[in-house]
Amino acid sequence: MDSPVPKILIVDDDAGVRMSLTRTLKARGYETSVMASGAEALAFIKEERVNLALIDIRLPDISGLEILKALRKINENSAVIMMTAYASLDSCVEALNVGAYAYIIKPMNLNQALIIIEKAFEKQRLSSENSRLVTELKSANEKLEERVAELQSLQAEKLKLIDELQKALTEVKTLSGILSICSGCKKIRDEKGNWVQVESYVSNHVDVMFSHGMCPDCVAKFYPKQVR
Repeated sequence: MDSPVPKILIVDDDAGVRMSLTRTLKARGYETSVMASGAEALAFIKEERVNLALIDIRLPDISGLEILKALRKINENSAVIMMTAYASLDSCVEALNVGAYAYIIKPMNLNQALIIIEKAFEKQRLSSENSRLVTELKSANEKLEERVAELQSLQAEKLKLIDELQKALTEVKTLSGILSICSGCKKIRDEKGNWVQVESYVSNHVDVMFSHGMCPDCVAKFYPKQVR
């Protein structure tokens, strides 16, 4: 896709300056709009977007600095080059402080003016590219932060599971120690000092359930008639 043609606004009450700039810039492929007064320029910039403006500091109705300030408020990305036939250091410094890219002393050298204009557009392009890269970097950082948060959540769940397994393993390992068992009733003394049935103790320490029956020896002992 072709890039849009840059739009340049020329504001000068000198018809000769307007004509020579328009002819030179159009020959370079730029689109130009020409205004002879500050009032016209203010009305224009409120309705139309411009990429660059060439503004005479001394206009018959409004100071070129006022147009510069208004344009910077409307579109701070627009490049502004001030023109003056009266080289006043104070006015040039003020223009630069307000946001002008450069200033040109009239009568101007058109070739030098073109170099300044092209440098202004190059600065715009680099600024736009920098903004794009910053936006992409912020987006990438946000995605990275989201991924890190997900991994941290998974790690927390993993650590919780490991902790639960370790606790379960500790409980199971309590069965591997020395147990106090009554030689008479065969009850077991638990860690709290209570005497409990073997089935109860094992059920509390191992995930098992008991079913009751008799081994062959007990059947023979208690029910000898059934064995015969």
